[in-house]
Amino acid sequence: MKKPIFIVFEGGEAVGKSTMIRMLKERLEKKNIHTVVLRNPGTTPVGDMVRNLALDPSPEAKHYTTNAMRAAMMMASFRSVIERIVLWDQAQEMPDVILCDRWWTTTMVYQGIADRYPADQNIKTVTSLAEPLLTSIPSKINFLHPPTVLLSVHPEVSRVRRMLRDPATRDVMEQEPNDFHIGVHNRYLEWYRQNESRGNILVEVTSPITTVEQTFHLLCDMLVQARFLRKEWLTPTEETKEE
Repeated sequence: MKKPIFIVFEGGEAVGKSTMIRMLKERLEKKNIHTVVLRNPGTTPVGDMVRNLALDPSPEAKHYTTNAMRAAMMMASFRSVIERIVLWDQAQEMPDVILCDRWWTTTMVYQGIADRYPADQNIKTVTSLAEPLLTSIPSKINFLHPPTVLLSVHPEVSRVRRMLRDPATRDVMEQEPNDFHIGVHNRYLEWYRQNESRGNILVEVTSPITTVEQTFHLLCDMLVQARFLRKEWLTPTEETKEE
C-alpha cells in the first residue's frame, strides 16, 4: 500500500481552514505533488447526506435531529471516507498528500459543547464510537490519531467573520450564539494541550490585522518544522512569488 501523507485541519467556525487548505493544495500541486482534499462530513455520497442533514438550520431539522444522532451520523461519514481511501489504494490511485477538513476531533468538541457534557465524559463517549470504526480497516494511515493542524483565532475575530457571511448560507453551527463558539474555541485549545505530545500543530492567530498570506506563511513554516511536509514542497515557485 502506498502510504500518503494524511493531515487533518481542525478549528472552529470562520478560522480559515478552507482557505489554508486551498492555498496549501495549490502550492503542492505547483510542485507536482498529487494532493487531494477531503471534507468531513462530505466527500462521499454518504458523507454529503450526513452533512446536509447534520448542518441543516431549518427548525424541523433542529427539532428532530439530536446531538447524539449527529454524532452517530458523523461516524458513518468517517467510515465512508476511510473506505474511499481504501478504494484509491486498491485502484493504485493513492495521492501523495491527503488534506482533510475536519475529523473525529470535531465531533468530540462540537457535540460536547452542544450537549454540555463534561470534557472527560465526552471524550470517552466519542472515542468509544470512533475507535472501532477508525481502526477496523487495515491501513498504514493512523486514522485514530492523525497529524493535526489546529487553526485558532480569537473568538471575537471569529464572530465578526461569521457576521459578514450571508445569513442565508449560514449552517446550524454558524447560527449558534457566541458563547457556544467561545466554548468550542476553549475546548479545542484544551484538546491541543492534551495531545500536543503527539506532534500536532497549533497555528494561533491572535491579531485581527494578521493577513491570510501571513497566516499561510506561518502554517508552511510550522508544517516543515514538524516534518509533516518537506521544505522543498512548500518553497514558493517564481510564479507564486510574483502573485
